[in-house]
Amino acid sequence: MSHFNTLRTKLTDIGILKSSLHSLGMVVHTDTEVRGSDCQRI
Repeated sequence: MSHFNTLRTKLTDIGILKSSLHSLGMVVHTDTEVRGSDCQRI
């Protein structure tokens, strides 16, 4: 079962975030759509 959570945050340097995620072996997708259970989209 999928759940969406909302968190309030302020990103001041997206480059650092992307670099950190890449160093953890994660692929970063931008300008994309997220789909959950029952075809919920955000």
